[in-house]
Amino acid sequence: MFTVYAHVPNQQYCSEGICQNQRRQKWRKQKMASDKDYKANQCDAQKRWCGKNPDYWGRYRDEHPDYVQRNRQLQRLRNARRSADNRQCGPIAKRYALTEKKTDISGYYKMIPADEQLIAKSDVSVVKLELISVGYPNGR
Repeated sequence: MFTVYAHVPNQQYCSEGICQNQRRQKWRKQKMASDKDYKANQCDAQKRWCGKNPDYWGRYRDEHPDYVQRNRQLQRLRNARRSADNRQCGPIAKRYALTEKKTDISGYYKMIPADEQLIAKSDVSVVKLELISVGYPNGR
């Protein structure tokens, strides 16, 4: 409960910081779901930031061992829950899965939607790639 300001008749949130944070989170979630351009811009901004701060997460984990331990415990619980639900436990998709050792991946591929039970980042489509053939002419 809060007192509505007279000059803001449709006020839905109080001016306290926690309420304003909730309002902004709700707006951002709605915007990400309904505006593809906004979502793409947010994704691009995050990629640029990550490019400028490539060692951020490594440093963070080094400086916050409790976070690392908690995350590992929670991941074990998530994995156990997936197994208990009798779902196929496929691999967990990682953002930078390609290594320098395997850089020759050119060719013609058929993309097949993968099992929905895989865990992946929110901006990733998980697909299975099957090599069609080495001599496949011009992608036809």
